[in-house]
Amino acid sequence: MHPLIISTLGQLPIQALNTRELYRSRPFDKSASLTAEQLGGAYAQRVEDIAPGADYLPVRPVSNTPPSLEELTELVRNNPEQLMESIPNPALMAGNESLYVADIDGNVNPMTSPRAGANIYYNPNVDEVYLAHELGHSASTHTKIGDQVRRIRDALSSNPKLAMALAAAGGIAPLGAAALTPGDDDLDEAILGSLALSSPVLIDEALASKNALAIMEKAGNRASLGQRGKLAGGYLSYLAAPIGTAVLANTVGNQFDQPA
Repeated sequence: MHPLIISTLGQLPIQALNTRELYRSRPFDKSASLTAEQLGGAYAQRVEDIAPGADYLPVRPVSNTPPSLEELTELVRNNPEQLMESIPNPALMAGNESLYVADIDGNVNPMTSPRAGANIYYNPNVDEVYLAHELGHSASTHTKIGDQVRRIRDALSSNPKLAMALAAAGGIAPLGAAALTPGDDDLDEAILGSLALSSPVLIDEALASKNALAIMEKAGNRASLGQRGKLAGGYLSYLAAPIGTAVLANTVGNQFDQPA
């Protein structure tokens, strides 16, 4: 089995822990609510470090607390049909929403519209590293590369047909590579091709994590090994989809390069 696949599977428990962390219903000693103000100040410092003199883009924090286990249990007992409705979208527990200035007709084009900052969604009980990561997304938009990468990602998010076409290409490219390359030792090429098509998301996430670590450092709370592991687990969740697509397409494609 490909070592990258083994690594991905080995990280699945970390991803499960990340999901659990997002929906934490009680505060602890590393909760975002305890350091939100310091992280906000460190965000401004990070922007100045990576983009001196750039127009500062404000962020608006939006706090969302998930229901407690007791509340969910009560729903199961008395009102089970509302159970799923009561569980917030994960993006509201840790998410970054780019804001753009609409044109005279009220339209927004993520590729060309001026930026107007961002909404930062977070669960106040979540580990502070998640809040730092979401702030890191906004910090990276102050640089030329970070801004363009995020604009491409936002454009894909706002255009389902384009996103679907790219997702399909993520399977077609490895399929073609496997079919045209003799033998079965072409999984590396398949995975690289699929990752390349997912690069806007992967680059945006990598930049956010890099900025998150710097923001925490400036806030006086250097990320612990466990917090770095949570960032790594989150990044792996974005890697898993293109790797899985590549493996499946590669397996199918190799059926076509076998001698009759």
